[in-house]
Amino acid sequence: MEENFVTKEGNDHIKSIKPWVIKATLLVAAFIAFLNETSLNVALTKFMEIFNISVSTVQWLSTGFMLIMTIVVPATAFIMQRFSTRQIFFSTMFILVLGTVTAAAAQTFWVLLAGRLIQAAGTCIIMSLLINTVLILTPPHKRGTALGVVGLVLLFAPAVTPSIAGLVIYAFGWRWLFLGLLPCLVAITAIAHFTLKNVTEPSSGRPDWLSLMLSTIAFGGIFYGISSSGDAGLASMYTIVPLLIGLLSLVLFVWRQLHIKEPLLELRVFAYPMFTIGVLMVIFCQMTAFGVTMLMPMFMQGGFGLTTFATGLSMLPGGLLNGFVAPIVGRLFDRFGPKPIVIPGLILMMAFAWLFSVVSNTTSIGLFIVIHCGIMMAIAMVMSPAQANGLNQLPRNLYPHGTAIMSTLQQMAGGLGTAVFVSIMSINQQYYLHQADSVTDTIRQSALVYGFNHAFHFGALMLILGIAIALFIKRPVSPESDNNKIREMANI
Repeated sequence: MEENFVTKEGNDHIKSIKPWVIKATLLVAAFIAFLNETSLNVALTKFMEIFNISVSTVQWLSTGFMLIMTIVVPATAFIMQRFSTRQIFFSTMFILVLGTVTAAAAQTFWVLLAGRLIQAAGTCIIMSLLINTVLILTPPHKRGTALGVVGLVLLFAPAVTPSIAGLVIYAFGWRWLFLGLLPCLVAITAIAHFTLKNVTEPSSGRPDWLSLMLSTIAFGGIFYGISSSGDAGLASMYTIVPLLIGLLSLVLFVWRQLHIKEPLLELRVFAYPMFTIGVLMVIFCQMTAFGVTMLMPMFMQGGFGLTTFATGLSMLPGGLLNGFVAPIVGRLFDRFGPKPIVIPGLILMMAFAWLFSVVSNTTSIGLFIVIHCGIMMAIAMVMSPAQANGLNQLPRNLYPHGTAIMSTLQQMAGGLGTAVFVSIMSINQQYYLHQADSVTDTIRQSALVYGFNHAFHFGALMLILGIAIALFIKRPVSPESDNNKIREMANI
């Protein structure tokens, strides 16, 4: 029998809420929104030709998307507490429609980028709303399964989008990546009018604008500095100055959060060790996932000479496997805990990252696809269990802050993964070309392979650190466990 959920004793107006209806509505909306995240990756080479821009510029269609998500997510803890579920949802859908229309109508690269940034703001809010609502409506001992399903959105949608995007671009052109989303956004908004209910009580309060400004400068500076390193070099002022400003602002942001009465983000959640480990695992996963999603299309088009359509099809098996594995892993986590799943998952991630570091343009496409499938499966084995395990240790009043912090660092990790992997590839690519006596098509292909290999050398080393940290992971005792047992016995 479907169990109703009461968010607060005495709130008679929400006693009849069916959790699965609300979660399903938000899952579909978030899935549609997250199709935007990696939809342009297979077309980056084409955009470089259309708009006559460099690799470091075109990557802002991805890095900029992640940057805006990182900037906006810290404010979502306040948004979740200040506004109702329906207010947040319908405002967010308007933002998504506005960004999609702007991008679809773009005649220049900068208008296209502006549309992407507006989309990003809406995407990060719907993501935070989904995770926060799932935490509220799901007891701790079932959250692994629930967040495994959420993994279909956070990992599966971005993973399969390149395949869909490749087909759409091949058949209709890149504008239809946005035009095709509009009917979906309008439809789920109309459905939500009937199915979505408020599950929290809004509270009064004001955001700390100084904290928001500091977080914007901090993450913006760090992102810009790292992304600039690909063209300008690590020792350039265009890299060093933004990084220093970003890091200084981050220090000031952290200090302020620890010394004001109502922080934008409650950083004391890091006092919970499993939450901290969970965040680190999510960071390693996200950096790897977005590094793969960004570099693999570049390699397959530049190294193998595949079309965008063929590239998309080549990435489809890994995306499908990722989505298939995530809910299964969530169920296994609920039963066995994190360690038997997370540690083997990280070992597999490291092994497949190393295999990417030794491929070449003579490697068979079939083997390349197998490696991609392996690393996407491994990411699914780590992401949802680590996330659920970390959030389970928090008391309910810290859910919005825990969700916002994990989401902020997750998005920052995705953007940093994109920037770092592309920068390492670009730096090594340029180094290889400078060593060559003459630049031919064969030399350019070899330079691409050289840069790609070095990027995944870094990835493999990073994941060795992740394995060492994961040795300390364990299942926490949730503050809600006793309350949930009483609820279930009473069948409330």
